[in-house]
Amino acid sequence: MVGKYRAGVDLGGKGRSKAAASAAGATVSAAYKYPADIVDGALYLYATNKGALFINSLIRKERGQVIDIPDTTQLPRHAKLQFEAGENRPPFAPGIDIKSVIKALSKKGQAIAIMNQAVEEAAASGLNSYYRGEASTCAGCD
Repeated sequence: MVGKYRAGVDLGGKGRSKAAASAAGATVSAAYKYPADIVDGALYLYATNKGALFINSLIRKERGQVIDIPDTTQLPRHAKLQFEAGENRPPFAPGIDIKSVIKALSKKGQAIAIMNQAVEEAAASGLNSYYRGEASTCAGCD
């Protein structure tokens, strides 16, 4: 999902994809209620290993599973470090306060709603496939 932002991110600190910004107002359902910075920050966070663990744990807990939520004290730092690795790296959530994203996601019932909105906005902008993780360099691997 982060690929959506790599082409349209404003490195000046605005942090909003052009495709998502144009789609957000017109095509997102009436359930839309989270600001763009929260939704975009959740996508960036979810693209990292520790961020995905945190968000998935919140969602599982919201669905009734008895599960511990990982400590978020170092989450912004770990997520930023993960984005800084690699050759063709996107900036990590430019202009977005990741701590406020974590706080919004942590409120009861919001992780599912925020991620659902993110998927809906991404689909409205033409992004219909979602991948997380690293690209494989294995010859013949699909």
